Amino acid sequence: MNNIFPLINSLHSIYMDYISFVESIGNDVLYSVILPGSGNIIGCKSVLIGNFESNIEKAFIKAVGMKLTLGCNLRITNDWIGERPSTRIVSIAILRDCLLKDVKTQNC
Repeated sequence: MNNIFPLINSLHSIYMDYISFVESIGNDVLYSVILPGSGNIIGCKSVLIGNFESNIEKAFIKAVGMKLTLGCNLRITNDWIGERPSTRIVSIAILRDCLLKDVKTQNC
């Protein structure tokens, strides 16, 4: 499995009926930035949501960036399928290779 997912939208990973949203509102936390995918070099697009809405379409406020990691989680997911980095420099090499391919072919 590839570990670079720039087109996945984290909004689609959210279940607004999770108890954590109710608890966050009870503790005056009304907004969240969602950044899943810590086991991948590029996990997905990040979104800002309102914790108080009933569904993801209403909760969505705006896209706020992209999640990228080169740290420890990548190295501890070696049992996952596909090309997995074992060091930070290998993570950077995989990312660089993908970016160079994207520049040339518009496809990673």
